Amino acid sequence: MPPYQEIILELTQREQYLSMLVKIQKSLLDSSLTDNWYDYILPILGQTSLSSRASFYKNHLSETGELLTSHLGEWCAPNISSVKDNPILHNMSYESFSPYWLEHLKKDSSLVVPTIATPQKERELLESLQVVSFMLLPLMVNQQLFGFISLSDCHEIRVWSNVEIDMLWAAIASVSIYLERIQAEIAFRAINEKLQRLANLDGLTRIANRRKFDQHLNQEWRHMERIQAPLALILCDIDYFKLYNDTKGHQAGDECLQQVAQTLDNLIRRSSDLVARYGGEEFAIILSATPINRALQIAQIMKNAIEILQIPHPASEVSSYVTVSMGVSSLIPSHELSPKTLVARADAALYRAKTAGRNQIAI
Repeated sequence: MPPYQEIILELTQREQYLSMLVKIQKSLLDSSLTDNWYDYILPILGQTSLSSRASFYKNHLSETGELLTSHLGEWCAPNISSVKDNPILHNMSYESFSPYWLEHLKKDSSLVVPTIATPQKERELLESLQVVSFMLLPLMVNQQLFGFISLSDCHEIRVWSNVEIDMLWAAIASVSIYLERIQAEIAFRAINEKLQRLANLDGLTRIANRRKFDQHLNQEWRHMERIQAPLALILCDIDYFKLYNDTKGHQAGDECLQQVAQTLDNLIRRSSDLVARYGGEEFAIILSATPINRALQIAQIMKNAIEILQIPHPASEVSSYVTVSMGVSSLIPSHELSPKTLVARADAALYRAKTAGRNQIAI
């Protein structure tokens, strides 16, 4: 081939691959790609490189810690059969199948091999997939081998130009950067969710705190107002808790609060309901779509469950064990009322239970 034709060919290839890079960058900017990015990227890589098949393999660990790889996605040229359902290509062991591939890929180096030059075991598999030659491109994410992309030719031994290899590496670098960004975003969201959970939890009892109670009450108030259903609130106070602390000590007091809190929380089944620490020894239970008679039943169940704990309380004036007083209120939210109305009514009911002798439920 005359030199000028080689230059024209190289420029044409470079233009095609630059167009490929632009398409890949545009696809990776689409935030909806997260899990299935390869469904968009593999066709671009396969078509531009004139490959027969473009495949993505993702690495993962077995239960014993062995590094495996699995075929997750592919693009096939016309008249090329799919291999995505081939069971051999799932949970494939590098060590037992091709330790050479792993060694090469971990060096962040591409691997261009004609099938005929591979060891017998690898060659038999590649021939069963109709692969005559292939290129493996490692996907490194945060300096770890995340997986690889395979570009296969099913017709002839492929000779890749330097331009093609350089441009494919640029494409792989874009994918690696994208995957690193996705991992960072996932980690950031996980940290934020954890911080959010911690911000809404009482540090001692590990149930919802007052901040979460206020948020949830307002949320359920709006919800119940829309559907015109009753919203119930139970306020629960441990009887003579100050005397319990004075006689048993603050550590025992903390343990008592934890036991009571977890007992109450374990009795809640619906995600719309909430048990929160409302104050020092006071707890609040929000019950959505719950009329007063059902709220009273739930309060009685909770009161009985705390008595079953049989936490000794030598200073109590109503029992030998820890008991609670409860105030229960339920109403259908409206524009004329507010969440404070529900709280005030439950608080007034709790006051009546305490002034009537404690260890009881009032409405």
